[in-house]
Amino acid sequence: MMTDYSAKAPREVLRRLLAMATPGPWTTDGENRDDLQKPYRFGPQVVYADTDCDVHPIADCSCNHTCRDEDEAANNGKLIAAAVNALGPLLDYIDELEAKARP
Repeated sequence: MMTDYSAKAPREVLRRLLAMATPGPWTTDGENRDDLQKPYRFGPQVVYADTDCDVHPIADCSCNHTCRDEDEAANNGKLIAAAVNALGPLLDYIDELEAKARP
């Protein structure tokens, strides 16, 4: 049976997007962001890159309405940060497995 390597193209798109995005690691740890002059919320629902600007978040999953509770918003932020941080190593691992599987 022939192995289908057609999933390579979407991985290359993900690699390009990752390379163009704000360098990581990304975090939801806002403990050191206590400057009240900053216009954004802080906490586990806000995603930052510690190597980047500590004023403006990459993503803000908070909601100032009642459609999403704080725990859900925090979990959304944590998921975004974890997914971005894991993406590069996961893509590398898939490439390694494919290379080993080729005849």
